[in-house]
Amino acid sequence: MLTELNLTIDTLRAIRSSVLIAERDADTWRGNGDPSFEAWVGRKTRLGKRGGAAQVRQAAELDTVPDVLGAVTDGRIPLEHATIIAKVAASGTPAQREAATSADGQETLLGLAAGQDAATFALTADRWAANVDPEGLERDHQAQYRARYVHLSHTPTGTHLKGFLDTITGKKIALALEAATPRPAADDDRDFGQRNADALDSIAGRILASVDTKPGAHVPPQVSVILTEETWIAAQADRDRRRAAMATFGFAPDDTETDAEGEGEGDQVTGSGTRAATEIGTGGDAQCGGGPRISAPIGYAPATLEDGTPVPTSELGVVMCDCELTRIVINADGVPLDLGRTERLFTGPQRRAVIARDRECAWPDCHAHARWCHIHHLRWWERDGGVTAVENGALLCNFHHHEVHRLDLTITRHTIPPAACPGSPGSRRSRASGTSSPTPGGGPSGGLRPGPARRSVRLNPRTSSTSLRPTRAAATPAAVSRRATLALPDARLAVTPSPVTRRPSPAPPVPSTEHRAPSTEHPAQGVRHCSVVRGPEQPHDLESGPVGGVANAVHPPGSFRHPMKPSELGPPHMTVLITGGAGYIGAHVVKLVQDTGRAVVVVDDFSTGSQDRIPGTPWRRLDLTEPSSVEELADTLRSFEVTSVVHFAAKKRVDESMVRPAWYFQQNVTGLANVLAAMELAGVRELVFSSSAAVYGTPTTTDVTEIAPTSPVNPYGETKLVGEWMVRDAARAWGLRAVSLRYFNVAGAGLPELGDPLVMNLVTMLLQQKSLGQQPKVFGGDYPTPDGTCVRDFVHVLDLAQAHVASLDYVARPERAFDTFNVGTGIGSSVLEVVTELANLTGWDARPEILAPRAGDPASVVASVDRITGVMGWRAEAALPEILASAWKAWQFDHPVVS
Repeated sequence: MLTELNLTIDTLRAIRSSVLIAERDADTWRGNGDPSFEAWVGRKTRLGKRGGAAQVRQAAELDTVPDVLGAVTDGRIPLEHATIIAKVAASGTPAQREAATSADGQETLLGLAAGQDAATFALTADRWAANVDPEGLERDHQAQYRARYVHLSHTPTGTHLKGFLDTITGKKIALALEAATPRPAADDDRDFGQRNADALDSIAGRILASVDTKPGAHVPPQVSVILTEETWIAAQADRDRRRAAMATFGFAPDDTETDAEGEGEGDQVTGSGTRAATEIGTGGDAQCGGGPRISAPIGYAPATLEDGTPVPTSELGVVMCDCELTRIVINADGVPLDLGRTERLFTGPQRRAVIARDRECAWPDCHAHARWCHIHHLRWWERDGGVTAVENGALLCNFHHHEVHRLDLTITRHTIPPAACPGSPGSRRSRASGTSSPTPGGGPSGGLRPGPARRSVRLNPRTSSTSLRPTRAAATPAAVSRRATLALPDARLAVTPSPVTRRPSPAPPVPSTEHRAPSTEHPAQGVRHCSVVRGPEQPHDLESGPVGGVANAVHPPGSFRHPMKPSELGPPHMTVLITGGAGYIGAHVVKLVQDTGRAVVVVDDFSTGSQDRIPGTPWRRLDLTEPSSVEELADTLRSFEVTSVVHFAAKKRVDESMVRPAWYFQQNVTGLANVLAAMELAGVRELVFSSSAAVYGTPTTTDVTEIAPTSPVNPYGETKLVGEWMVRDAARAWGLRAVSLRYFNVAGAGLPELGDPLVMNLVTMLLQQKSLGQQPKVFGGDYPTPDGTCVRDFVHVLDLAQAHVASLDYVARPERAFDTFNVGTGIGSSVLEVVTELANLTGWDARPEILAPRAGDPASVVASVDRITGVMGWRAEAALPEILASAWKAWQFDHPVVS
């Protein structure tokens, strides 16, 4: 009886979803005073605005899978299962959405749903989606991994914890919290969150107690990963095919690398690897052995955690680098028939020996303590047949271990001559100052010889400089001390990125004159602090353009409202060219990108921008609409060895575009076409494109997602939509990796001198009216919104700049193609709310004058930011009061006579 009742309820809910879509499309809800369709649904259902929005969102998702919705009304599956399928169809990758919305895909998912409860089917649907688009799983994981962070904020009232984790790390944390949380007693009145807090406290106490006893020598906690023999063998074969293809084009591995014919044979079996964290290992040369990451082959199930969560291939490689492998033979019914031996896990004594030798993470300039490092197999045992032995192990921190496996690097040790060691006859040492300087002519040496077309970062712990220069590695074994407790760190790590993954670029040089006394904690280690020299200094003037700015006038990173998290620091070899970088948004992005450690070059025609906004940044004056600009821009890209482009240069006045449509197409479309042509000529394949929410035109819903219909209502919006098509076509044609960011209403300023100089948006127009002693003019007062005025989504310009930094990291991954993201806050503010807030902020006696509405102005436009938050981990932080306060300060800076 209860089952039949639940089926009837699900049927009615499915029918209601269809009715909601019909009501929305028919616009019958208008005229009742509700500001939006979601508000109307919330009032009718008595669920409130949020509940109404959830109902509409679910109905819209179900509308994409009509066969699944029909199966609910027929009683074949519950509504809960249908919503799982609908979410795959609505929020998956393009390939997953296409497969899930097809008739065959819906029928397949309906078949999988039969006989499974909702929780089990959710994991089944995830595995199905991962099998449809294996590279999509890897792309999403890498984006999540790069975006993850944890921030502790200490205040007098307590410590606040916030952050974002990738799915795999989240599962590990959940398992750890569950393991540390005992079953609550009968009188335990703690809620779930309080028990988690106590569990986290217990975990921290246990880790701190254990590392003091045996720092870094413990066997890592256990997390099981399960994969089939077929998947592992096929993934290995896929890797070999890619390596062979790259060798055909001259990207063969270094001659120090040997691949056994049957690499890892005997270990490529059904099994479960157990590991707790993803860490990396040790000194020498790391050379890109295979280019792009392998992906799970189509037709084979991906590796999973115990609960069925799919594991991306890059994470699988990190886990299996140092794990306990169990071979399990299973019959057709899933019954284990045989267990093989376990191996490939560094023991406690082996770990202590490696720690005594390496001391800390062996990556150049990384000083992560050994207690936070795990051991990496220098010769990968699953790829190169390497053995689990002290001489084949090396300390690497969690981040760099992940990078070694993501970039498919091979590491080779180098022997450092004794003459380079502080205190030896080959060096001069000052006892008073505690510093050392190398002998004349000394420098990084030992097992390195010049070679063609390779760039490596070599770190010599006995000297005081790191250099970036073409090298080639020779296989020189490390000299390991016979004493177990005081091993000289004779080998460090050198990294050679593959030219397939990224072309290194020169960055502004840093003087290599800094020294530091030897570590007192590890007296054998000597001088470790090193400055970086990245080749000859790049002049700030370009051959065909004037000098741009003064080198010492750059604002310090702390000048910005949003400090960069360590996870956001960009690779030092990245150089970003920003078109329109002297403009309002562009100047903010220039400074924020520079704060991440990247080098920046600006191209601008300075029609609206100013050189004063980018002091210390090399720039070139260039009109991108001229035919000659293609070669000139390509030359700039080559000479600065640019790795990424951010394209802002465009005209953006909606009213002007209505009067001069052809000119707008010439400026915005032709300019972008020339940028794309120059990038193709110069071999630059990473682009962040400045688009606009104007591509949506008049949205049919207030919560605008990236899959909403695009129907711009003015030439400006049309040029942006055409630009997105051009970028997408370039991604298909010649391998461009690009992101299109659709901005909503941008306002505010990161610094007073970086305010918006153009009076062409609501906030600056209101500030101008105040400065002139006028009353605010509001277009339209009878819209179906709470106060009758238009509702818009206002985003702080610095939050927008942070989105560009996240996008640069996103397109830097070799597996990227073309993607689109909304950039907003997801919160709407009416025009009257903006006027009231500004009046309170500035002391303005504002009495708004309500004018006739402008043609084409939608009542409410608010961004859905779920996708950019889920994929990149980006979310706007500033609310409307902070946005307006910064805009007011910038206005006062530009107009000092205004009181």
